[in-house]
Amino acid sequence: MATRFKKTSWGKQLLYVSTFAGVLIMGTALLFSRLIDGAAFVTLIIAGGLGVSIYALLPSIAEFSIGGNTVKFQEKLDEAQRITDELRKIRNIAVTTTLRSLKLKPVSNFILYQNIIEFRNVYQVISDTDMFAEEYQMLVTETALTLREHVGGYIDHDLPHQGPKWLDWKDESIRQYILSLENKTDIPLGEKMSLLFAQQYLLLSDFIYKVNQGELPELKIVSQDGEWKVIMKGSTWKEA
Repeated sequence: MATRFKKTSWGKQLLYVSTFAGVLIMGTALLFSRLIDGAAFVTLIIAGGLGVSIYALLPSIAEFSIGGNTVKFQEKLDEAQRITDELRKIRNIAVTTTLRSLKLKPVSNFILYQNIIEFRNVYQVISDTDMFAEEYQMLVTETALTLREHVGGYIDHDLPHQGPKWLDWKDESIRQYILSLENKTDIPLGEKMSLLFAQQYLLLSDFIYKVNQGELPELKIVSQDGEWKVIMKGSTWKEA
């Protein structure tokens, strides 16, 4: 089997040496801490060395020949990279389209609740990507803000607009509203729905704040296991 290699830069050589040194140090630490025995230590070092060697050789192999058939390895790597880039573009289009659809004003509180669940599902998928901050953070924030605005429309409470920090004022006003309902007994179903959405409003506020701080928080959703009262868009609370 004939193989041709490309030159490797000094920086990459240093990276490979450092990687193997890390494997060696980790193996030694595990050995001295009695977490592995001598045989496992030897296996780990051999596997680590083999893995680093393969990792070092892959980018530098220009082509190799098996049985007279020449395989251009770098071309295959380039093709794989192109496929990866195309899949990323397709994923971005799918995510963007889905999140934008969730920003549309829902026809009822039940549809809005389902939209929030769908938003969480999409967020859980894209939050695991390395490019979240660059590609998705702004879109996720915008979608969460819009969903929270829709949630506010299903709360039987007049939200105040006071001062430049009106978002904080709204959150505090909703907290007081929640406290006023939690102290009541025999709450009608309509008010229970209003309470549920008030709680969800605050959960979205907390989520938005943490995302803007560069965190990847869990999006919590209030559970509604009992009876559900559907409230249509545009109806008043007296009609509901």
